Parts: sequence; C-alpha cells; structure tokens
Amino acid sequence: MNFLFRIKRKVRALFGYTAYLVRDLVYRNKRDHYSKFLIVCNGRTGSNMLISYLHSHPSIVCYREIFHHHAPNMGLEYESLLDKEKMKKLSLIGPLAFLRRYVFKGYPAKVKAVGFKLIYWQAMGSEYYEKLPRHLASIEGLKVIHLVRTNKLDLVVSKKVALKTNKWIALNRKETHSDMKITITPSEMEEGLNLNTQLEKRFDKLLAGCPRIKVSYEDIVGDPQKEIGKILDFLGLPGTNLKTGTHKQLPEKPSEIIENYIELKSYFQHTGYGKYFDEG
Repeated sequence: MNFLFRIKRKVRALFGYTAYLVRDLVYRNKRDHYSKFLIVCNGRTGSNMLISYLHSHPSIVCYREIFHHHAPNMGLEYESLLDKEKMKKLSLIGPLAFLRRYVFKGYPAKVKAVGFKLIYWQAMGSEYYEKLPRHLASIEGLKVIHLVRTNKLDLVVSKKVALKTNKWIALNRKETHSDMKITITPSEMEEGLNLNTQLEKRFDKLLAGCPRIKVSYEDIVGDPQKEIGKILDFLGLPGTNLKTGTHKQLPEKPSEIIENYIELKSYFQHTGYGKYFDEG
C-alpha cells in the first residue's frame, strides 16, 4: 500500500513538474504585470490564517516558508513543483536567483500579486540567512506586509502550547486546544516578551526601505474584511470578501491556560508588559 502510494505521488509530481515547465516556457517573459510581496512575521502571529485568506483570492499566488532552514516548502498547493530536498539545495545557491526562477517568475495575466512568507528566525542563524533581508530589500518594487501580534503575552503562550503539542495550525475545530494547561516561569516569560519585541523592531529597521504595511493579528481577527481589504489595496487589488480555512487554536484566555498566571501578573505588574495581563 505504501509502495503504491509513493508511486502515485511520484507520478503526480512528475506530471505537476512537467506542467510547471510548460507554463514557465509560455509565461517566462510575463513578470512585470503583478505586485511582488513578502509577509514577514514572528511565529504564532496568524500567518497561516493570513495566507489562507490570500489564497482564496483568484488573482493572488502566495507561497509559504520557502526559506525554512530544515524543511522549506512552497505550500501544499504547490508541492508538486519541488521536493523539499531539491528546494533546499536550490534556495541555498542564491536567494535572488531562486526567487526569480521559482517564485517571481512568469504567470498568466490573471495573476496580479505573488509573494511568500518569511518567519523572523528564517533570516537568522548563519551568514547566508542573515543576509536575506538585505537581498530581499534589493528587489525592485517588493511590498512588505509586516504581520505582528500586539499582545506579546498571547504570542508567548501560543508558541509554548504549539511546542508542547507540535500542532502549528488548526484546519478544523477538532484541532483546537481546549482545556490546555501550561506553566511558564517569570524568567522564561520575560525572555520571550523581550525577544519578540526586539525582533519586531529589528525587522522594521531591516526592511525600512521597502513599501510597507503593518497589520496585527488582533485587527484581522476583530474585523477580517476591513483588514484584508487594506492589504488588498496595498497590493493594488480591488476589495472583495475573502475567507480562511483556519481556526484559532487557543479559544481560552491566558489566565485559563497558564497555571501560575497570578504569579506572572504580579511579577510584571509595574513593567511595560503589565498591560498584557489586563484581560478586562
């Protein structure tokens, strides 16, 4: 059974890649009719939700974590184009050449915006990855969508739960984490809050030369059509109602998840982070 599954998958991949090569030949010189964009963000900021919204637009192509250090992926929608090992080798040759060949390439006229996601840590860790923001900033006309999570406490909690469960996206309500309990020491929480704040400022500065829009997870959840409308306008696309296939993984408040919440609230009460513990 597994053997047949692997054969079928390879056949699908072969046909998919062949179709890709044909499309590439047909549209090779049609690169200038669409907006190029980058979603830059921390983990646990709702990036999968945002990509899901954008995927529902017929004129947008949005790839996923193409510069992931260990498991780069174009996204399930494009998995037939490149296997992960080949993709990793190609992306390491040179980011700009890779982007031109596989991302910012020729597309049919109906495609009006093409982009991908970059998590902060994917532009850190080695000289090659550290240079990524500089390379990306050199792409003419690249538009940056900086996705943030205003409440840094929620961000730390979400990451802690994701690491504990190894679940990073919920595609249905059964995959949400109800009745989840965790403990976070004050020093661990402080380190997480400081790091998330510093990284957000760092990438604001690194990509300061690009046209940018800053959007928050909280605003998208609060009024998705309004916030997605702002992003579409930024990309030069008319507004339309889009939908997402993701669900919020943690329906409870931090006070219902963190077992030592009172201790943390007291610890940060007179700091700049105290506001994140006000659930009123």
